[in-house]
Amino acid sequence: RYNIMDFYANGINIIRDTVLGLPNEQNKRPGKLFSENNMRIYDVEIFDIKLGDAHIEKMLIQAQQDVITQNLGIRAEKRRLLLTTETESINRSVMQSKADTQSLALSLAKKEIELTLQNSLARIEADAKSRSESLEAELNAQSHLEKINATELSIVKSKGEVEIALAELHLQQRLLELKAEVDATVSKAAAVSPNLIAALQSFSNRALAEKVAVSMSPLSILGGKSVADVFSSLLKGTILSDVLEHDVE
Repeated sequence: RYNIMDFYANGINIIRDTVLGLPNEQNKRPGKLFSENNMRIYDVEIFDIKLGDAHIEKMLIQAQQDVITQNLGIRAEKRRLLLTTETESINRSVMQSKADTQSLALSLAKKEIELTLQNSLARIEADAKSRSESLEAELNAQSHLEKINATELSIVKSKGEVEIALAELHLQQRLLELKAEVDATVSKAAAVSPNLIAALQSFSNRALAEKVAVSMSPLSILGGKSVADVFSSLLKGTILSDVLEHDVE
C-alpha cells in the first residue's frame, strides 16, 4: 500500500497504525486482539527500521535529504514570499495612506478653491448689483433733473411770454401815446388859420420876422420842437421862409 520512500520516512507510524489501529477522539488506540487466546496487544515499541540493501538505503537517505533540502528551500521561499507579501502589503498600505492623504489634501484644496470662487462670484454679483443700482439711481436722478429742467424751461418760457406780452402791451400803449401826441400836434398845427399866415407874409423885413418869432415863442411847445422848426414847417412856401432860414444860419 505504501511506496518505499513513504514507508521509510514514516514506517514507525505506519506499523503502529497497522498493529494498534488508528487513535480515536481521545487519542487512544483500540489495540490488536488475538481471539485464539484472548490476548490483546495494546502497545508496540519500534526501535528502528533497516533495509537489507545498503545501496537502496543510501539512496533513500539521499532522497530524504533532498526532500528535506527541498522542503527547507520551499519553506525558506515561503517565508521569503510571506515576508515580501507582508512588506509589499505594508508598502501598499503606506502608499494607500499617502494617496488618501493626497486625495484629502486635493479635496480640501478643491473645496477651498470652490469657496474662493463662490466668494469671488458673490463679490462680483454684489458689485454688479451695486453698480446697477447706482446707475439706476443716476438715471432716476437724471430723469428728475430733466423734469426739473423742463419745468424750469417751461416757467422761463411762460415768464418770457408774459414779459413779451407786457412789452407788446407797453409798446402798443407807447404807440397809442405817440399817435395821440402826433394827432394833438397836427390839431394844434391845423389851428393856425390861413389868415395868420397871410398876415405874416405882409411883413417885409427880417426884424419883423424876429418880432413875430418872439411873440409866438409859446408855439415851441408843439410836439417838443424848437421855434425854428415850428416856423419852418408853418412858413414853408412863403416869402418869409427864405428870411427865416437865412437868419437861422
